[in-house]
This record gives sequence, C-alpha cells and structure tokens, in this order.
Amino acid sequence: MSMLRNRRTKGWPRLAMRAGLLLTDAKLWSAVQNQMRDRADEMSDAINEKYEDASERVSNAGDALRGRSQWPTWGSFPARDRIGTGIGYLVAPTSVDRVRNTITDRAAA
Repeated sequence: MSMLRNRRTKGWPRLAMRAGLLLTDAKLWSAVQNQMRDRADEMSDAINEKYEDASERVSNAGDALRGRSQWPTWGSFPARDRIGTGIGYLVAPTSVDRVRNTITDRAAA
C-alpha cells in the first residue's frame, strides 16, 4: 500500500511540471489567442447585426408615427381587394356567375 501511495505522490510533481510546461508553450498561447480573437470578432459581428436591425426597426416605427411610412395606406385597400377578388374568380372551381349568385344570396340573408 505504501508503495502505491509513494508512486502517486511521485506522479503529482511530474504532472505539475508537464502542466507548467504546457501552459508556457508559445504555440499553445498563440492558438488560444487566435481562438479568442475569432470568437470576439464573431460576437462583435452578431452584436452589430442585432444593433442595425433594432435601429432600423426603431427608425421605421418613428417614420410610421410621423406619417412617413413606406407601407401602403388604407386608401389602396379597395384596389387590392378588387385584385384579390378577381384572382379568386379566375381560380375558383365554379363559374363566376354561380359564385356571384351565392355571394348575393348569402348577403341578402
């Protein structure tokens, strides 16, 4: 038993020396620095993208509140409604007259 304990205690200084040599290796430190730099660049790019997206959203919201929105106004809704209805008539599985009569009947009821 004491022989096993003796072997274990001799292994610790050897392990500490190897770890110390490993931690002072210039190539290792260079690789660690490069990895850290790459990760920092990736995080910086992600943060910049999020900031630009958020700032664009805030700018668009400000424009909308001031009435300078790029979205169509309610005045163009009837035109879009007519276009959608026309497309619906074209792709409908039944004839236009039948659809029109069904809509009229339902509206009258």
